[in-house]
Amino acid sequence: MKGARRSLRRCGGAFACLLALGCVSVPPGTAHETIDDPAAERLHRLCEHVVLYYAAQQALPPDADALREAFGAALPPCTSPRSGEDYSFPPGAVAIAGRPGRLLLYDPAPAMIGGRRCLWGILVSESPGMHGLVTQVVPLGEREVAEALRVR
Repeated sequence: MKGARRSLRRCGGAFACLLALGCVSVPPGTAHETIDDPAAERLHRLCEHVVLYYAAQQALPPDADALREAFGAALPPCTSPRSGEDYSFPPGAVAIAGRPGRLLLYDPAPAMIGGRRCLWGILVSESPGMHGLVTQVVPLGEREVAEALRVR
């Protein structure tokens, strides 16, 4: 994917606009936990690279290896800061019932947020009229993720 890396460098200015749209904060009531959670912080940093990858390839990254190939050492680790496990990329990104967008990836190590066990994940959706990608780092219930993976 050396060509992808070159494309990313050549189009840097155009990507800055996309980055402004790229990462959206989590829903109200969870912002404090997001700031204090290393998994959410790492996923927020990955959002930038997901948006850049999408802009260059017009496709979502299928796995962490695709991101590593495109960004090399500039890519934050694609592993859970809690467990060291690789982030899970459901094939093709999956819909989560009652949530906008699709689940691109998630941290398999649960976090405690507001007294409940959650998995941090990145939801993606196309930006209407902007021809870009919107990413959201959100806490997801373990059952929500398990159900989405089962329905796929």
